[in-house]
Amino acid sequence: MPIIDFSPSALRVVITADCNRDGKPDVLFQHRGDGSLLVWFMDGINKSTASSVDPSQPGGTWKVVAP
Repeated sequence: MPIIDFSPSALRVVITADCNRDGKPDVLFQHRGDGSLLVWFMDGINKSTASSVDPSQPGGTWKVVAP
């Protein structure tokens, strides 16, 4: 499995939304190069956990569109 660069310059914020239904907004990122998706599950201003999103590597031309 390749190592993915999740440095701040490699990521763009796609949306903030309650992804895990805990009533708190979370942050969805997309990697600028390969399109990988990462969600930070937040507890207020603190990141509680992070997880890749399926599909974890949809490809560089694939873009998340938020309402």
